[in-house]
Amino acid sequence: MNTIYFMSELQQLLLLGYACLLVIAQAHIFCLAFDVHRQHKKILFAQESIILGFVFIAALSMSIPIISLLHGDISFGRYNILRLVFGCLGISTAFWGLQTKITKLLLVTAILLALPWTDNCLVCLLFSLLLWTIRAYFVFKRIIQLKQEQITPSAIKEAMDSLPVGMIFAYENGEIFLTNVAALKYMYGCFHHYFGDIATLWEASIDYPSDKCLEKKIMGKDLFIRLTPSCSLLLSFTILDTPHNKIRQMLIKSNGRSSGHFATA
Repeated sequence: MNTIYFMSELQQLLLLGYACLLVIAQAHIFCLAFDVHRQHKKILFAQESIILGFVFIAALSMSIPIISLLHGDISFGRYNILRLVFGCLGISTAFWGLQTKITKLLLVTAILLALPWTDNCLVCLLFSLLLWTIRAYFVFKRIIQLKQEQITPSAIKEAMDSLPVGMIFAYENGEIFLTNVAALKYMYGCFHHYFGDIATLWEASIDYPSDKCLEKKIMGKDLFIRLTPSCSLLLSFTILDTPHNKIRQMLIKSNGRSSGHFATA
């Protein structure tokens, strides 16, 4: 029988168990690729799916000696072609854009040491598993870096501006440091100027002239204002505790037809 190891059954099980852990790690990296920015997502997704396929087939091949102990001699031939195909595809991904020099070298070497012609060399197998572990570590760090790069102040502001809910954040002293487009529309549409202090804005909202709205009432900690039959607002004012200081937050929720009123009020 063509076998990978000359090891005891327990040693084979431990080695196979470790290979399965690498499959799980690679599957986790594959799932993380879904959350990467669209600029890199397609390349990373295709790359890690190919590598996941190779790692899975390699781990499946390692199970054959253990299965053979239970069911007799089983040939490795059925997996050799798949390993060669996915191995060639995996090596080709080393030339894709997101690979660093270290991960390129680790990937190519690990695949070459896990192809069928190294089945009878235990040292090659162990070294390949080690390289796969190191590569998984570096790729995981790279994906986390890509995710952090897309979480920038401008990206946060862009995401806030796309929300229909008005959002205003201020320091503990009331000074506003962040607003989105919907909140600015509320300020200018209802008061014809912008506010720099959140407490002043909240007081102005509570004192909004009754002759300019159909209904105004306080609902617990919230303020409800009906400007027109088709335009109503629900405002809330809260204080958020953060590790460093307190932040004041004001939210303006509309019925979906208020933005036009703000623009023309």
